[in-house]
Amino acid sequence: MGRSILPAPGAVEVLYFALPDADDVKASWLEYLREDDPEATLDDVSDDIVEQDHEHVYSDLIDRLPEALSERYPSFYAEDESTWSGRENRVVATNGMADVLVTQYGDLIAVSIAARSDRRTHGGWADTDWWRHEETLREGWTKRMAKHLAGVIREAVYLEEYGKLGTFSDGTSVYTKAA
Repeated sequence: MGRSILPAPGAVEVLYFALPDADDVKASWLEYLREDDPEATLDDVSDDIVEQDHEHVYSDLIDRLPEALSERYPSFYAEDESTWSGRENRVVATNGMADVLVTQYGDLIAVSIAARSDRRTHGGWADTDWWRHEETLREGWTKRMAKHLAGVIREAVYLEEYGKLGTFSDGTSVYTKAA
C-alpha cells in the first residue's frame, strides 16, 4: 500500500490502520440486500455506501479511543472535536502528559501518541525553566507509556493494522500488513 500521511509532530508511537476495502464494503452490503431481495447484484449497491461506511468507521474510531483509554487510564479524557495539532492531526484524547491524535488520508488512518503540547497561549512564560522542566517531564512520561497506550488503542480499534516500511523521496510512504 502506498500513501502519504503525516503523523503528529514529535510522535513517539504511530499506529496505522486501513479502512475497509471498497469491494469488501460493497460485498457486505450486497449480502444485506439479498436478505430482502435474493436477485440483488453489485449494481444495486450505491457507490455512496463506501464513503458513508468509511465515515461511520472513522466516527466510531474517534468515539472509541477516548472511551478505551479513559477506562484503562482514568486521567485520559475526550478532547473537544475542534482541538487540532497542526492542520491534519485531530486530538481525540488527552491527559496532562500525552495526546492521542488521529489523521486520515484516503483509506489510511494514523493514530499518534505524542507528548502533550500546551495549546494555550503562553504569553512569554514558555522560555522559563519551569516550562522546560514540565516539557521534559511530559516527554519522558509519554515515552515510557507509549507501548501501554498503543496496546489499549490496538484493542479498541477493529481495523486491520499496517506497519510503515519506508518513505520515498517524493513523500509517498509504503505500508505492509502488520503481523
